[in-house]
Amino acid sequence: MGSLQIVGILFLLLIGSIIIGAAILLFPVVRLIKKYKELSNKLENQLLPLAGQLKESSARLNKEMEAIPTIKADIEEKFLEVRDLLEQIRKMQKNPLRQFMGSSFELISMFNKGRQDE
Repeated sequence: MGSLQIVGILFLLLIGSIIIGAAILLFPVVRLIKKYKELSNKLENQLLPLAGQLKESSARLNKEMEAIPTIKADIEEKFLEVRDLLEQIRKMQKNPLRQFMGSSFELISMFNKGRQDE
């Protein structure tokens, strides 16, 4: 056998081993690609709609959070009105004219009771 034939056989063995190595690596790569495809389908079918719902919920929550200061301002305004009303009632109770009128009505009612008893 000549040196050229030995080199040819070695070259064929080298190419054969490369092909066998590629075939051995090809099967796990194909399985990995199939698994990746399944995961991408799950992502598209399950996770993306969930992300869309989360985005909508977040937008709704942001709108509601923006409404809180106006609601708070309305409540504060109502409390101020109630406080003013209570202060006015207290002033009316302490008003000497009202006290005089109240005592006058009480005296009149006592005299009326006395007349009704007779």
